[in-house]
Amino acid sequence: MIPKTVRPYAVWLDENIERYLLIVTYFYITFIIIMGVFNRFVLQSTSGWEIETARLLFIWLTWIGASLAVRQRSHIRIDFIYQYVSDRIEGLLYIFSDLVILAFCVVAFEAFVPVLNTTLLYGGSLVTIDVSLVFFQAAIPVGLTLMALRAVQMLALDARSVWNGEQVYQGERLFEIYEEDN
Repeated sequence: MIPKTVRPYAVWLDENIERYLLIVTYFYITFIIIMGVFNRFVLQSTSGWEIETARLLFIWLTWIGASLAVRQRSHIRIDFIYQYVSDRIEGLLYIFSDLVILAFCVVAFEAFVPVLNTTLLYGGSLVTIDVSLVFFQAAIPVGLTLMALRAVQMLALDARSVWNGEQVYQGERLFEIYEEDN
């Protein structure tokens, strides 16, 4: 159990870790691209490391974002179905969705492990920056692990909501139709 003095920090970290990782990564990518454009057009000098690191950090950005999407339930889903079912069925559908995400993470993780092992065994580095390819390939298992942890969190939350007869957390809605009062 987390001590009471640490609990607020653990909750804050649980709620915000992906957001801050995304912000830092996005700003770094933006800075690198701006620097590459400046070097190319102002200094008349080019180097491949700016584009390569930005491109490969975009992979990290994508996988961290996927984890956040699972946490906030902002991934693609079909919302109109929930209008026609009871809260209990809605909760069971969300539980099913959590299980599908978890299964995807497990299958994808198992499929990617041989690729990572091959890179570890035979080595491999990026030519322009002399960094091991494992650093960038690690984004996939790390992202899948984060997604799986978030799916387990949501599964526990959904199961508790269904068990207590409450409405499940539906996440963030990207588009919402507002009806005018007549």
